[in-house]
Amino acid sequence: IDLDARGLAVTPRMLPCRFTDLTGSVRIDPKTIELNDIIARRGPARARLSGRGDPASGEWDLKVAAEQVVIDPEFVRALPETLGTLIRDARLDGHYDVEFKKLRIPAASGDSRQTGSDVPDMEFEVSLRTRDGSMEVGLPLTDIAGNLEFLGATRGGTMGPLQGKLEIERFNLGPLPVEHLTAHLQKRSDSPVVSVSDLRCAFAGGDLAGRIDWSWPAEGPARYATSVVLRDADVTRLMSEAGAQIKGQMTASLAVEGAWNDPGSRRGRGDVLVEGDELYRVPLLLGLLQVTNLSLPINSPFNRASVRYGVEGDRVTIEAIELAASQMKMTGDGYLDFADKRVFLNLATDSTNWLKVPVLEDLLRGARKELLQIRVRGSIQDPQFSAGSLPTITTTIDEVFKR
Repeated sequence: IDLDARGLAVTPRMLPCRFTDLTGSVRIDPKTIELNDIIARRGPARARLSGRGDPASGEWDLKVAAEQVVIDPEFVRALPETLGTLIRDARLDGHYDVEFKKLRIPAASGDSRQTGSDVPDMEFEVSLRTRDGSMEVGLPLTDIAGNLEFLGATRGGTMGPLQGKLEIERFNLGPLPVEHLTAHLQKRSDSPVVSVSDLRCAFAGGDLAGRIDWSWPAEGPARYATSVVLRDADVTRLMSEAGAQIKGQMTASLAVEGAWNDPGSRRGRGDVLVEGDELYRVPLLLGLLQVTNLSLPINSPFNRASVRYGVEGDRVTIEAIELAASQMKMTGDGYLDFADKRVFLNLATDSTNWLKVPVLEDLLRGARKELLQIRVRGSIQDPQFSAGSLPTITTTIDEVFKR
């Protein structure tokens, strides 16, 4: 039997989305079904299908390609539940070109029939390409242009083993561009965890390396764990709005984990080290939360700054901050709350040229730290500064740095 399709609509059982303008031909004989150049549309997407199957055993060998696939709610609902949940939680968006170089549905075995699943087992090799993709991982990743190639299998609608390679030409991490990202993708058949390892890319003139693990267990929310290190980044690129007033290099690290759909579940730690000649503003954080800068209204720049912090939900606790200049040092601690956009920092100054007096030196050191206190309060976008701790003594920040 030969069938020619013209202008039909269909909803495939494997991917229950409605496709229209169906064309192509189907040839049926007692042992084989052949699909020849089946073309269908779904919105802006254009899909092409060919292959053959055995109606008796249920075995199929197919080739599928689609252009300009849109990640919309209907498409996500049609995917296997675990994959659809991950896409929703990561807020995946954009247009994608998909090519199944291999899509094999093996003959139904006794074991697979006993699972009672309506989703057939599959073995696949896929190439995924986007020029305008986006997703959310604590910070928005936008304008993604790159390619993902992977192969794997599903069993009863659940993702089985998986391995692949990721090559991204560019994307934006929040407001900052990232280029030339490469990584390996892997998942064991007995684990819900997908690992993105050997991750490397160029970021703000430096080199970023790390690892990302995420999982979608049978019960509970999808989770992620990220560990990254950035070396020798250009502070001017990170804080471009400050212009020529910033010159330096930055090294930073971050380890954070949590549930994809619950920012309050984030837990992690990080540190930042900045060294340069004209540091009037200092990057406090570099991570999945936000790049936040500390700007002090001073006439003299720092040449070294370090920050150690912890993450709990939307609050970042500054465990230790140290800002150093040629003749002074400033240390402190506090927190930044990204839920209400507030900052709370206490900083104490210490001059390296302070007069040293035998016996009284320890006492004087404690006293001068009490006298020269700087407090940072208010919103993250517009922090307010004040100086002086004793009721009878006040000083400006510029006067502190001229000592």
